Amino acid sequence: MLSVRAVSNFRKGMKDFLELPYSLYRNDKNWVAPVRAVMKEKLNKKKGAFLRNCEAEFFVAYNDGKPVGRITAQVDPVYNENQNNSKGFFGFYESLNDIKIAEVLLEKAEYWLKERGCSSSIGPFNFNINDECGFQIEGFDRKPTVMMPYTKSYYPPIFEKLGYGTACTLLSFVMENVTETPEIVSKMSQRIRNRIGDVDIRKVDMKNLEKEAEIILDIYNDAWSDNWGFTPMTKLEIEELIKSLKMFADPRIIYFAYKNGEPAACLVAIPNLNEIVSKYRHGRATPCFLYDFLSKKNKLSSFRVIIMGVKSKFRKTGLDFLMYDEIFNDGLQTENYKHVEMGWILDHNSLMTSVLNRMGAKPLNKYVILEKNITG
Repeated sequence: MLSVRAVSNFRKGMKDFLELPYSLYRNDKNWVAPVRAVMKEKLNKKKGAFLRNCEAEFFVAYNDGKPVGRITAQVDPVYNENQNNSKGFFGFYESLNDIKIAEVLLEKAEYWLKERGCSSSIGPFNFNINDECGFQIEGFDRKPTVMMPYTKSYYPPIFEKLGYGTACTLLSFVMENVTETPEIVSKMSQRIRNRIGDVDIRKVDMKNLEKEAEIILDIYNDAWSDNWGFTPMTKLEIEELIKSLKMFADPRIIYFAYKNGEPAACLVAIPNLNEIVSKYRHGRATPCFLYDFLSKKNKLSSFRVIIMGVKSKFRKTGLDFLMYDEIFNDGLQTENYKHVEMGWILDHNSLMTSVLNRMGAKPLNKYVILEKNITG
């Protein structure tokens, strides 16, 4: 018999919620297991940056007592205030390939959102747009890079049958076996410097991460403010970012650009830790895992650009090209880095997608965010 239970205050239920993906993807060679310790902290209402600010509920679907699906429902007041709407989110969706499971999970999540005055259900967001988001629709032949989703191909068709439509499509661009700076980047960068004059570019100062994070926050919240679904980063999210950067950031691939002494742009890339994590299908931080992490985190062959932002007053000046020129000339010329993923990027962001296409990057991964009106 199929049933759904709210489990946020139920220890065994939260364990079932956490464990489900490990059984669901056990035969999928390209799935990368989440690190259990990281997930436990993220889902802890006293520790997770999102949950300390926002309301959420966790649901697990059971069939004859066996977990067969899960979902979260959450309300982000920061998003709704910034967007001037009353939308609710769903996230962390996983299930067997059965529309009945999806139907009962969504029914519970949508009802929870409607009780809190939400006009629509949109997602998946784990927990908001500043974190993992979207169902994957292309790129299943590749392992995901760090902080990018990898989901079942049957999720979008099931959701569409249950009334969800596409809210937006996200792209992630990839360049592999990079041995030199693309010619278009070198030429454009020289022209831009000749046109706009001096631009100072420096690497992150790991000894002053709190101050550096404030600069990232300022640039990010300005540069991305006009983007679809933009949610300003909160202080708690920045604190979480600082904690993460202290653990695994590589100062060789984080840059700031200054124009006339003012922070104008930033590029934040992080090593692709999934190269290590993917070996540990159980997701446990065993001694072997920790040894691998500590000994190999600075020797990985790939990284992901997670933030590339130019303040609105400096937009269309070419600072994005200068930042990419820097990372090609410097970060990708190190002894280990040879592959880079840049994303996600909205598919209708013609300015950014044009830049990446001209550099020779390929949009190998594609994701979709879905939405349904729940006021009826």
